Amino acid sequence: MQVRSLVSVILFALLLTGCRQTTIKEMVNSVYDYTQLAIDKVYNNIPDSVRNRVYTSVEDAAKKPHYVFHINLNSSNLSRLPSGFEQFSELTTLELANNKFDAVPKEITAIKQIKMLDMSNNKVQRVAEEIYNMTNLKSLNLSGNKLDSLPSSLGYLTNLEILNLADNKISHLPNTFAKLKSLRKLSLAGNKLRKIPEFVCSLNGLKELDLSGLRIDSIEKVKIDLAKKLPNTQIKM
Repeated sequence: MQVRSLVSVILFALLLTGCRQTTIKEMVNSVYDYTQLAIDKVYNNIPDSVRNRVYTSVEDAAKKPHYVFHINLNSSNLSRLPSGFEQFSELTTLELANNKFDAVPKEITAIKQIKMLDMSNNKVQRVAEEIYNMTNLKSLNLSGNKLDSLPSSLGYLTNLEILNLADNKISHLPNTFAKLKSLRKLSLAGNKLRKIPEFVCSLNGLKELDLSGLRIDSIEKVKIDLAKKLPNTQIKM
């Protein structure tokens, strides 16, 4: 490896430690892990047993953080993430359902590889604006929380295919949602929406749209309009 490349790896490893005090051994191990990971990615050497392993303990995952792709901390009585969570830079699936989070942690938004995030049945009242950083996110479940509004930045997750916002207190949607052209499934059930924004009809890729439990004004007219404009969408009202 060229000296310049090695220096870059070392600096990157130090940045990921959050600029905390780092021993030479920790630094060397981190550099080695990143170098090995880069090689494994190039030659597709990461076995399925590693990619498919589900960690239910952060302590176990931290032993080899750069080879952790799936963490399940459902029903763990958590209200915040364990410190150093950013080290799981290759994480693609994160399950945090049935906990006590009152917000989507900013630490999560820094992990750009995440494709599936489940924070259903928490106490989430706000979503960090920084969520726009999660450009690879394909599935987001925030159902069963206490959200009454959503950040406009959520509309910039243009790879999002599944969005579950059911059973919150949402009364309006940001206009930026019109950018979510990859959406296949959208659930707004059990919220406080009285009108369905016009841009919902422009989401032509929708296969499933759940509007059950909404007290929509002129519901019969809305049903007819949606059926005409989204003929390929299964609509539940």
